[in-house]
Amino acid sequence: MFLGASFIKPGDAKPARYQDDAFGPFILDEIFRRQSIMSRLKGILKKNHYCRKCDADLMGLKAHRRRFILDIVYKDNPPFKIDIEMPAIPCRKCGTSNAVNEDNTEQIICGAIAKAFESLGGILSGKHKTDVTEQGR
Repeated sequence: MFLGASFIKPGDAKPARYQDDAFGPFILDEIFRRQSIMSRLKGILKKNHYCRKCDADLMGLKAHRRRFILDIVYKDNPPFKIDIEMPAIPCRKCGTSNAVNEDNTEQIICGAIAKAFESLGGILSGKHKTDVTEQGR
């Protein structure tokens, strides 16, 4: 999920972790708003899918698994990438892949990102045990 994010990988002499509490929300904002991979939904009573790039109607098209790789730059950290694989609808007009935007899609992606953070050994979950111990003295 995180590619080239050396500043959040464990294994260094000094454990790495995110710089501040804004890191997680920043990642979600990149995925869902700034670099949105999601199809656009329009309609009042019935929501229809439209291409995120050219606004073409996507209804009736089949979704296929697709990898989305987003380039991320957070503050003064080295750039890294986020790799997301999920069902996507290819636009018949411009060819853009549009992640299927359903009611629970954002929750599923948020859960996957949380799992990716956990897989880094808990280094993104806040204070390290040594930090807490030293503060308690």
